Amino acid sequence: HVFTTGETSGSVLTEHVLKDLEKMRFDVDWIVGQCYDGAGNMRGKYSGMATFMQTKQSKAVYIWCHAHRLNLVVNSVAACSHDVKNTLGLLEELYVFMNGHKRNDVFIRQQREAKEQALQLKRVSTTRWNSSEAAVNTVLSRYSEVLQTLSCLRESTYDSATVTQATGLYSRLRDIRVIVCMLILKRVYHIIGPASRSLQGIAIDLAGAASLLT
Repeated sequence: HVFTTGETSGSVLTEHVLKDLEKMRFDVDWIVGQCYDGAGNMRGKYSGMATFMQTKQSKAVYIWCHAHRLNLVVNSVAACSHDVKNTLGLLEELYVFMNGHKRNDVFIRQQREAKEQALQLKRVSTTRWNSSEAAVNTVLSRYSEVLQTLSCLRESTYDSATVTQATGLYSRLRDIRVIVCMLILKRVYHIIGPASRSLQGIAIDLAGAASLLT
């Protein structure tokens, strides 16, 4: 069940969850565990949702979501490399630049002329590495078409802002350090991606999560 709320404090979230459980006639005495991310409003010792839930059901053991912890580790490791941060930042700039309707049309046309399935560039999230995985994989799989699109957009027939940005992006995407970083990230995501998806599966338990991360 999904709900939205204007406030995300632990007390408000707990109130919403308990109300929904009551509507479903679910007895809270059956709750033996709860799993959220590590945000303060979720796991806070004094005002987190986990704490409020345990006042209603003391057996509801809180477990910090292992998929979220893996996400934090990957982001922290990536942040240690200037080249990786630069590469991910470049992919985000590319996404924003190509998000314009006319520019995206050029990208779609280049893919069709190459007889490739038309893909859309993906946004790079600073909090979820799996969005970065999609962004890296898309650019690598359509690398030639991306460069060809930027080359077309560098022509003087487009406005000066488009020409300037396309020229800069074209040059930076051909930097060997960017190419190497994308290939390394693709390899890392290929290893970590399946583990993260398994950690978010409905059948995963604590023992299974521990085995995936060791």
